[in-house]
Amino acid sequence: MKSITWSSDFNYYSVWYMVFAIFWLVSFIQYKSQFIVQVSAASYYFDSNPERDGSADVGLGFKFAYMNHLGSLAFGSFIIGMIRMAKVVFVYAARQAAKAEGENGAS
Repeated sequence: MKSITWSSDFNYYSVWYMVFAIFWLVSFIQYKSQFIVQVSAASYYFDSNPERDGSADVGLGFKFAYMNHLGSLAFGSFIIGMIRMAKVVFVYAARQAAKAEGENGAS
């Protein structure tokens, strides 16, 4: 197993920043894709009538995602990324506390 020696606090915080950036980016891609699929499904549903089936307009989903709702998607994924990052920090702290506890007869 490899051991990492941090040369400065900047490197340590840079790693945490990169982990958060990955959470944010993955959340953004995930929710943007879901939004595009939802707009496509809605355009199919509302374009249909009893005489004919509608068309699922995926291009409209991309247009809405990138032209109209990009900021909302980015902000929402930022909040989700913060929640996921907080979860990782708390799980890490809990594991460190459990490791530091050791063999304790009182617990």
